[in-house]
Amino acid sequence: MESHITPERVANAIMQDTRFTGLYLIVEGKKDSKVYGKFLRKDSIQIKEAFGYLKVIKVVELLSERGFQHSLGVIDSDFSTILGRELPSLNLATTDDHDIEMTIIKTEALESVVESLAGKEPIAAFCDGLGLQLRQILFESCKELAYLKMANHIDNLGLVFKPKDPEGNHLKYKKFICDKTLRYLGRELMVDAVINYSRNKSEKVADKSSILRSIDNVSKNEYDMYQLLNGHDVCNAIYLMLKYGLKCRNPILNDFNAVEEMLAMAFDFSFFSKTNIYNSLIAWANDKGINIIKPCYVS
Repeated sequence: MESHITPERVANAIMQDTRFTGLYLIVEGKKDSKVYGKFLRKDSIQIKEAFGYLKVIKVVELLSERGFQHSLGVIDSDFSTILGRELPSLNLATTDDHDIEMTIIKTEALESVVESLAGKEPIAAFCDGLGLQLRQILFESCKELAYLKMANHIDNLGLVFKPKDPEGNHLKYKKFICDKTLRYLGRELMVDAVINYSRNKSEKVADKSSILRSIDNVSKNEYDMYQLLNGHDVCNAIYLMLKYGLKCRNPILNDFNAVEEMLAMAFDFSFFSKTNIYNSLIAWANDKGINIIKPCYVS
C-alpha cells in the first residue's frame, strides 16, 4: 500500500541503482508520474513516486544529505504561493498553479475532454442556462471547499478531505454541491459533511463554530482561483456535471478518476512547454548536461 512506502525506501532504491546514470524526478503520486512521463525520456530521467507532498521533500532531503545531486523533487504549490512561502530546498520545484490538475484545467484540454464526453452543444446549453462560463461554474462550486481547506491548513482544524489510501471511501461532494446544476448548497452543509467525514480519521477535529470563524477569516480576501482551488475537487465537479447535470452515459465516465485521467491525456506538449514547471525542468537538466525531453517533441 502507498501509505507504507517511506521516504527512506525511495531514497535507498535510488542510491542502490548504480546502473542508471541519469537524473531522477521525485513526484507526489502516480497521476503526476503519468503527466510528466508523457514528455520525458526514460533513458535519461527516471520518475519515482514518493506518495505525498511531505514525502517528496523528505526524499530530496535524504538524497542531498547523502551527496546525491542528480534528483529534483516536484511538489504541488498548494497554498504556498498565496501564503508567500518559499521552497525548503533548492532541489525542489513547484507546479505553476495549486497542482498539476489546475494547470491542465487552465488549458483547452478541459474543453477537449468535456466536449468529447458530452458534446459541444449540450455543454454550451448547460452554461447558458446558468448564465456562466464553464470554468466559472466549476470554480464557484468548489470555491468554498477551497476556503475550508486553506482554513484547515492555516489553523490546524483537524479536518480530513481524502482517504489515507486511494481505495478508501471518498468525501461525498453531492452533500454540498447540487449534482444537477453544480450550485453550491451552503457552508453549513459543507462543514457538516467534512466534519462527519473526518470522524475517526483525525485525532482532534475543531468544533463547528471555530471552523466557521476560520472560513470567514480566509474568505475575506480575493485569490487567484488557479492558486486557491484543488484540481481534485474541480475534477469531482466536472464528473458531477457530466454524469448528472448532462446525463452523460459514456461508459468511460466511471468516476472522477476517469476525468483526471482524460485531462492528463489531453494535456499535450504544446500546453506543457508553456508552463513554468517545464522551464524549471529544462534549466535543471541543462545544468546537468542531460537532455530529458523525448526526441519527438524536440524541433
